[in-house]
Amino acid sequence: MTSALATLQDIGYEHAVNISGSLVSSQTSLSRVDAFGIDHALDVHWKIANRHAVASVLSYDDIAGRAVPLPAIGPAARVPADVDALLIACVHRAAHHRDSEELLWLFDIHLIAERLAPADWHVFVANARGGRVTAICARGLGLAVDWFGTPVPDDVLHALDIRHMVPEPSAVFLSKDSRLVDNLKSDLGSLSLRGKVRLLFEHLFPPVAYISERYQVTGPTSIAFAYLRRIVLGIPQWLADRRQL
Repeated sequence: MTSALATLQDIGYEHAVNISGSLVSSQTSLSRVDAFGIDHALDVHWKIANRHAVASVLSYDDIAGRAVPLPAIGPAARVPADVDALLIACVHRAAHHRDSEELLWLFDIHLIAERLAPADWHVFVANARGGRVTAICARGLGLAVDWFGTPVPDDVLHALDIRHMVPEPSAVFLSKDSRLVDNLKSDLGSLSLRGKVRLLFEHLFPPVAYISERYQVTGPTSIAFAYLRRIVLGIPQWLADRRQL
């Protein structure tokens, strides 16, 4: 990961103002303005999602082991195999975009799903069950079917039918009434006691460099006040109905 970030910085990418920590985030954002004035933005992930209930559904080794070449980008370029790309697309729509029904994300699911072979579907279902994201996958595929007539085999939809399964922690991302604090509860439920304490600390007290840059403050007193202001003003946002945000 360090080498990837260094390579991007070498070609002109700069870090955005990102909160950081070992548990609070598993991605960082970078951007670069090219010679034509076009802004190129990248999110670099070391896990597939920030939410801990789904962060380890697929590891780097899982994805890299099935990755396929993409010569249109370059001779060394590789991308996730369709079976992994579909799982990522389903998880991304729910966990990163709060069960968004935006057609951009659903069309991604549609385009990938229609390329899957029968053997791929078996792997997809097994990975969804193993990662405990069957509800998320069923929801994403169901919406794609409704909007685009995506050719999802009936036996796949039956295999993902959550009515016959134990409730999954990741299903919280499909609740229309969920709040940011509900996502936090989900994260805490996926961690050890030490992990819980560390995650709460990272949310409440991000690095000083982040606070200084985010709020444009310097000096111990100003930084301490910025921490306090961030906590006090952040509480209503964490407790608000998601539809009010």
